[in-house]
Amino acid sequence: MKRLMLNIFAGVMAAALLTGCQKAEEGQAKEESISGVVVREDAGEKEEEKAELDKAGKEETVKDDDKESVLDGAELLEDKEEELGQTESGTISIVLGGIQLEIPREYGCFIEEDKGPIVYRDDLFAMLLAVREESYEDRMEEPDSLMDGAIEAGGMITKVIAEEKIGERPYAWFTYSQNGNDFVVIYTPAADSGKRLCAQLVKEGSDVSDKELLKRFSEIAESARVTDEPDTTDESLTELMRLADFGEKKTESTLKYRDNEITFQVEPDFYSQFAETDEYWAIEYFTEPSNLNTVDCYLEPVEDGWDAEDYIDNEMKYAEEGGEIREDTLKVDGNTFYYYIISYEHNGSSFQKMLAVSDVKKGYVYVVKAVYIDDAEQMEPEDFENFFHFKVR
Repeated sequence: MKRLMLNIFAGVMAAALLTGCQKAEEGQAKEESISGVVVREDAGEKEEEKAELDKAGKEETVKDDDKESVLDGAELLEDKEEELGQTESGTISIVLGGIQLEIPREYGCFIEEDKGPIVYRDDLFAMLLAVREESYEDRMEEPDSLMDGAIEAGGMITKVIAEEKIGERPYAWFTYSQNGNDFVVIYTPAADSGKRLCAQLVKEGSDVSDKELLKRFSEIAESARVTDEPDTTDESLTELMRLADFGEKKTESTLKYRDNEITFQVEPDFYSQFAETDEYWAIEYFTEPSNLNTVDCYLEPVEDGWDAEDYIDNEMKYAEEGGEIREDTLKVDGNTFYYYIISYEHNGSSFQKMLAVSDVKKGYVYVVKAVYIDDAEQMEPEDFENFFHFKVR
């Protein structure tokens, strides 16, 4: 399914966004590039559709500001054959034409050079994004002309352009079909930039409605904000998505257990995996992507009459046998942490583990546990300093 989708992009959709989106001079023919689809093959019969689409993806020539571009669908697919990791929450930030957009991580996304960001969800849609200089308001002075490119390229308009609002934001959109594929083309203002944000979507599933695709695009459009950051490259996006696999990037976090709540800082190199609360404690797990070092932060109750020092003394009774132990105290923001660091070998790997504990209030402690595996550097409490900065709320 993805192979077919990417070939459609290369053969039809990419051409739709590459032809310039420029308003013609007075007296000249008008052209709107977001729907300026140029295709070479005929639609053919239903059973020949896949062959025709493969042909479209092989080599499709489009005109962009009087320059020729070749879209090679096979190369596009091969470059993206490896699936990018995703989760079902959070977003990935991309920059396009001076506009920052938040892409939900439930979607796949890559950036094809000279074409732009391609956002997709298997069995639902694939979306090509563009930011154009001419404002939405100026372009909407002659809204019907937005459909010209699709018509001239042989597309059949299935819904004429119309404008509607989602929240306070206006959207102009129309639909057309070509070569057995159904497309939705959408325009909206790009934040307060004086530019417009454009999207062309191809349906991947027969059950997805035009309104559903409009809604999904609007969720991305609503996140738009002006930035002076450079455009995101495919290389940087791939790295962002790789890091996103490790969890959420945070500067601080919160643990809440029963009526107790603390806020603590997070080391810049660590990503939150997930957090949970059960009958024993509240805990959040963090990982450092570069070397898979881990930190777990707990808010938990202690035995009656115990404090942080009692807690650490009890834990040391169960420390790994034969390990080399260092123990000390550390004071941060007026809070005293009792800690030990143990180094030991297990199953051919070297481990370093730190357990640091501070009183939160009577009967409760804040615990920071860190683990190094096969790390040549000696573990020190300062390696995790941010995690020691906490406040009771």
